Amino acid sequence: MNWSLDDVLVAIDGILMGRRHSDEILFSFIETDTRKLEPGSVFVAIKGERFDGHDFIMEAIKKGAGAIVYSRSDITDSIHTVPGVYFVYVEDTRKALADLARFRRRKFPGPMIGVTGSNGKTSTKEMIALVLGRKYRVFKTPANWNNDIGVSLSIFQMPDDVDAVVLELGINHFGEMDQLVDVVEPTVGVITNIQPAHLEGFDSLEGVLREKTKLWQKLPNDGVAVINLDDPLLAKYAAGLTKNRITFGRSVNADVHAEGLIDLSLDGMTFSVRFGEKVVPCNLRAFGEHYVMNALCAVAVGLQLGVSLDDAVEALRAWTLVEHRMQKMELSDGTIIFDDCYNANPGSMTRAIETVAFLAEKHKRPLVLVLGDMKELGRDSESLHRKIGKIAASKNPHMVVTAGREAKAIFEEFQKGCATLSYHFDAGDGGKIDHSMIAQWLQKNWIAGAIFLFKASRAMEFEKVIDRIMQWKPR
Repeated sequence: MNWSLDDVLVAIDGILMGRRHSDEILFSFIETDTRKLEPGSVFVAIKGERFDGHDFIMEAIKKGAGAIVYSRSDITDSIHTVPGVYFVYVEDTRKALADLARFRRRKFPGPMIGVTGSNGKTSTKEMIALVLGRKYRVFKTPANWNNDIGVSLSIFQMPDDVDAVVLELGINHFGEMDQLVDVVEPTVGVITNIQPAHLEGFDSLEGVLREKTKLWQKLPNDGVAVINLDDPLLAKYAAGLTKNRITFGRSVNADVHAEGLIDLSLDGMTFSVRFGEKVVPCNLRAFGEHYVMNALCAVAVGLQLGVSLDDAVEALRAWTLVEHRMQKMELSDGTIIFDDCYNANPGSMTRAIETVAFLAEKHKRPLVLVLGDMKELGRDSESLHRKIGKIAASKNPHMVVTAGREAKAIFEEFQKGCATLSYHFDAGDGGKIDHSMIAQWLQKNWIAGAIFLFKASRAMEFEKVIDRIMQWKPR
């Protein structure tokens, strides 16, 4: 989309400073990062946790920015006279970015799918995009741009010729879902599940539910809520929901459900999907029943938007795992690593442990768990980590390694219930762990042919341990 100066001024209710107005000026891009800025862009100077975009205004001008949106009062009048650049003052540039995104979103007439939940947002978003691709030209959130800035930047990247949009909505404190939904204005609302995640911002599971379900509350009258009928909190909440709906789950009461047994192997999963009287077999290159739920959700969205059951299931056969989310890696000595390093909360940690434990038992392989801190769990952090320790002990692994200050509770609880070889790496100054030391310890105690699970919150950067292992134990 090309933006006129009038578009920008109307969208953000900004004040044009220092130059006369011109109706002929057009801008091609909205950008907040000077490293990515293209000539002719509108640069919005956002103040973040580490950087203040106002400090990069001159760099943006040198790179060819056509307009600057700013809010800092100490920007001198002299800068407003830079030839060929328009300056627009607002009180809050972060709000201005959201206002611009809302302006762009309202130019799009097609279905807008918003995806949130405690676990599985990115995988579900990717699956929905694949399914809808059988009928529509689809745009989806790049990578995991799911906070207020990322969602706005995603909307700016929407091509003019797409028919359907799938956006991931991530939140970690109260009020954030209101902001995102007010920008995205979804017509279809997906909530994958409600789990104890980001409890520092929400205080309780009920707080998570209250904030996430604002996605459904704010749907338009003709909008559709996509409901996980297996999630007790969501199912109970949805019973009083007056919106249009379609349900999914393992339950036979769900509109779209998995029928019969789910066969999990080292090659992936096979199961059958039922909708009405029709049943279609599905092969999914993924590991864990939670991916079946994500797939059922994607099918439900597709059916609601006119994709046939056959086409939806066929699309899912092409799905591949998202990076660092239960990615399977086979090493030269027959060892299998499951890289689930992207993030962790008690729900996803439990499912990952149960999945690899099942596979290890089924294929008669030793099981090794490498587990780290689960962040942002607030006052319940220690007890939730201890629960993971008990779950780990119940699986009788051959070896357990933990790392991080909070993960020490996993280690301590595990040792109470299991005498297996185990070791804990505490965090040093600044809460950082030594990835090299963990890799060296694993190398010294390596169990060839085992099934390894690496899982922790994003801040732990566990993939760096895997990278070091791969230097001496190639695929």
